[in-house]
Amino acid sequence: LSLLLAPIGALSYWLRSWAVTAFIALFFVANLFVKFGFINHRNKAFGMDYSNAAPYNLSAIEAAVTPEIMAQDHSTGLQMLENWKRKVAPYYHPLQKPPLILVNASGGGLKASLWAFRLMQIADSCTNNRFFDHCVFISGASGGMMGMAYYRELYRSKKLGDSVNLNDKHYVDNISKDILNAVSFTYVVNDLLFPWQRFTVNGFTYRKDRGYIFEKRFNQNTGYIMDKTLADYAPFEKDATIPIMMFSPTIIDDGRRLLLSSTPMSYLTESPQRKDSTNEMKIDGIGLHSFFGKQNGANLPFMTAVRMNSTFPYVMPNIYLPTKPEVQAMDAGLRDNYGFETSYRFLYEFKDWINKNTSRVIIVQARGDYEKDYEPIVNEHPSLIQKLLDPVSSLFAIWSDFHDYHQDELTGYAGSWLTADLNMLSFEYVPAQKENEASMSFHLTTREKQSILSTIDNAENHAKLNRLVVLLSH
Repeated sequence: LSLLLAPIGALSYWLRSWAVTAFIALFFVANLFVKFGFINHRNKAFGMDYSNAAPYNLSAIEAAVTPEIMAQDHSTGLQMLENWKRKVAPYYHPLQKPPLILVNASGGGLKASLWAFRLMQIADSCTNNRFFDHCVFISGASGGMMGMAYYRELYRSKKLGDSVNLNDKHYVDNISKDILNAVSFTYVVNDLLFPWQRFTVNGFTYRKDRGYIFEKRFNQNTGYIMDKTLADYAPFEKDATIPIMMFSPTIIDDGRRLLLSSTPMSYLTESPQRKDSTNEMKIDGIGLHSFFGKQNGANLPFMTAVRMNSTFPYVMPNIYLPTKPEVQAMDAGLRDNYGFETSYRFLYEFKDWINKNTSRVIIVQARGDYEKDYEPIVNEHPSLIQKLLDPVSSLFAIWSDFHDYHQDELTGYAGSWLTADLNMLSFEYVPAQKENEASMSFHLTTREKQSILSTIDNAENHAKLNRLVVLLSH
């Protein structure tokens, strides 16, 4: 609204009584220019080749996921799990089976980033640095995955012999540094006019915009330690040095997931039962490796994957993919704000190995957005305006609940095929005083940071940490 107010104010000052007429005329002219491509800048996935667009139709989507590709990716996943088993074996008696951990991180701006990152620090500290060693798969949305990406990279550096203290407060400060000011400034002085400046990635040229600035600022905040491509992390995931990280932005044209990972995981592109079912079931995911192999998908910059997963509407530009016709991707939270569905599919894909080789499965959720169970909020006397807005506003208000209902249903189904004990631990950012809750933004005040850091130690989360320690101790 502030951005809209600025040009309106300028027109009012310059044109006086003609301001409204001029604004309407300029709006229609701009609409025509955008429609026919004169001033229509489309943000792209940096590092990918747009000169050889992949056809985006049903036959191409189905052809990208063949039984041979899925079998190869499944074999790679089994090798990773065997490597992980050898990695954690020193913690246990030879006849004892280890627990397996998956982490889900919710969206929610920088508060979710800080919440997820700090939770990893505390979980590792409480378990004598055993927690992240036992983690094999990370998924989620937006801000939470930013925090997880940073922690995973620090953990990798430590495993490679670098002098890294994972509990250092310096890293907490880094992950909570401002990103909003740089993005907002670029939006006003560059994107609203014409983004003419260009830069090159992997030999391909793109225009600078607020998406570029987001990646640059996040890179600066974290000391450029994640300035790599997805392919750079593939060998470390394969040998289980680090857990697999799955980004899943939503393709808004048809609701499918765009699955971005260093390790090819084509088996996550469809419902687990589709391959064995005689009923018609849709492929609901687009794999980066299988679908965009000719567009240099494997070498997508890691920061671009993080940004694509965190594309909150309007604040960040939608990403146009190298397809024909061009489709758009945005925030993963549109379809699954906690990343549970991809975790569920991962567990189902390797259920036989997990049932045979692990004692239990622990799913840790870093919920930096909303608490799961809360008292229903009902307005008994809505105004006329509220009645008019209810069909839209209510959908937005309970969007997170839809994800929870689906998650609970999948958790219930897991009991029919997962013989290993399944444990769900949800760590929630719920401050003692509602008025002190941090905002969902790419900027945090000092008070908001303190609210997040103190809430991690409340009674509910402390009890769950104790349970986590017990689950990992035997």
